[in-house]
Amino acid sequence: MKLMKDFAAQQLSKKRMNEVKGGTTCRAYSKASGQEIARGNFPGQTTAGATVKMEIELNRAGWKQGSYTVSCA
Repeated sequence: MKLMKDFAAQQLSKKRMNEVKGGTTCRAYSKASGQEIARGNFPGQTTAGATVKMEIELNRAGWKQGSYTVSCA
């Protein structure tokens, strides 16, 4: 049991793991053509946070909400 507690105490949070590995990478695709329209890396962001940031950038670039799909990993 002690071994399991020690292991759990050493686990990193999701945000910290993203910082260690360099962040979350997102790609955006046009729903009309299926082509990649944007790619971005968001250091220190969770997948959800990076998705929101990518959508904000696409909206600023003139893409209408719903005309693209964002995939982050």
